[in-house]
Amino acid sequence: MERPRRSGPAKPNVVAGLVDFVRNGGDLVIDARNARALSEEITGIKFGAQAKGCMSCLLATGATFEEQPYTYRVSRLNGATPILINEHGHPLVAMNQVGRGRVIVGTVDHWMTDRVTYRVPEIVNMEPPYLLLRGIRAVLERYFDSFSPVEFRPAGLGVTTCCYDGDRKRLLVGLINHDLFARWEGTLGVRIGQVIAVRDLWHGKTVAAQEPLQLEVPAGDVLVLDVRLR
Repeated sequence: MERPRRSGPAKPNVVAGLVDFVRNGGDLVIDARNARALSEEITGIKFGAQAKGCMSCLLATGATFEEQPYTYRVSRLNGATPILINEHGHPLVAMNQVGRGRVIVGTVDHWMTDRVTYRVPEIVNMEPPYLLLRGIRAVLERYFDSFSPVEFRPAGLGVTTCCYDGDRKRLLVGLINHDLFARWEGTLGVRIGQVIAVRDLWHGKTVAAQEPLQLEVPAGDVLVLDVRLR
C-alpha cells in the first residue's frame, strides 16, 4: 500500500484561493506536508524537525490514546490553538482562526502512523498498512459531527441523515446498530428545529415526538425515521 504522493509544490494561485476561502468563512483541514506551503500567518504554526511519538491526548476531553509509532513535525504554535497533543506536549492537531474561517492543521503527514508490520508477515500476501491515528480519528469525528443536524447519545450507532431539497422541515434519519448481541438504548436530538412528528418507516409505526427522542434499536437492526419539524 503506497501513500499518496505530492506531485510538486502548490501553485501560488491555488494557495491564494485557499486563503481567500478561509478568510471568507471556510474551514481548511490540512496536514503538515501541505500546510508547509502556506505562510505561518495562515497556519499559526512554525514547523520544525521530525520526531517520533506513540501516544495522543484530546485536550477537550482528556482522552488519551495509545498509538502505533508515528512521525510528526515538532511545531511551535504562533497563534494557533492546540486540539490534540502527544506525550511530549507537542501539538498533533491545532486550529488557527483566519478572518471568518479556520485552518485546522495536523503535524503528522497523511494523518497516519508509520508503516505497521504484521506479526507473521510471511503468511500475509499484501503490503504493510498505515493506520489513521486514534486521536486524529477522534478529532475528525467531533469535527464532522458538528455539521450534523442530529445528535445521539450514547455512541455506538451508524447514522445517516438526509435533508430534503425544498423542504427544510423534514429529515430522514437512518440508525444502524452494528452490534449483533446487544440492543442500543438512548436519545436522538435535532439541532435545527422542534420535532412535531416522527414515523419509523422501517417498522411502520409512530414514535412519540418528544425532545430528545427516546429510542431503542435491537441488536443488528435499523431504524429509518421520517422526522417532521416545526
